[in-house]
Amino acid sequence: MKKLFLSLTIFLIPFCFASEIKQYEIISENDTSFASRSRAQIFIVSPETKNLQQRVDTAKIAATDYSSKTGAKVVSVFLMPFPEAKGTGFYFARVNYYSDGCGNSGTQCNNKIWEVMSTDQQLSDKQLKIAKEYYSNADFYSSSKQFLDKDGLPDEKKIINHIAKKLKINAKNIDFPSLFLESVE
Repeated sequence: MKKLFLSLTIFLIPFCFASEIKQYEIISENDTSFASRSRAQIFIVSPETKNLQQRVDTAKIAATDYSSKTGAKVVSVFLMPFPEAKGTGFYFARVNYYSDGCGNSGTQCNNKIWEVMSTDQQLSDKQLKIAKEYYSNADFYSSSKQFLDKDGLPDEKKIINHIAKKLKINAKNIDFPSLFLESVE
């Protein structure tokens, strides 16, 4: 009965949120399997996701699609506005999909299929350009003496001035955007 319920749930998932799904591209995938538990982690880009529902639905469909194609029992999806955000925590959504309802390890069988975190924060084009510029060069900013303070730490003012000059905007108008994910039921 449990397997029938899960099978029906997996079949019906795409129809439940089809109207809010936006196009996405997988830019990175990692096999995080262990022992007999097939798991995967994928990073996707979907700049067209503008609100909470679109972000959640797009990440969920990416998870179910990937699980169907690869057979992974667990798929973790990180939805980003641009590829340079990979590994930075600058995500629109993070979704864990447990296709069999048995959690990450395979031993926590409670029929919970989803763990979803997302944000409804809206970012302007300017904020996205600033974030993309920063994350594209984060390693450079944190290692180049040109951008470090006397203690060897990144100097925010120097970084802001550099970004302002590169993007041709006033440094006073630059603030680094942050995204705060919240649990979504």
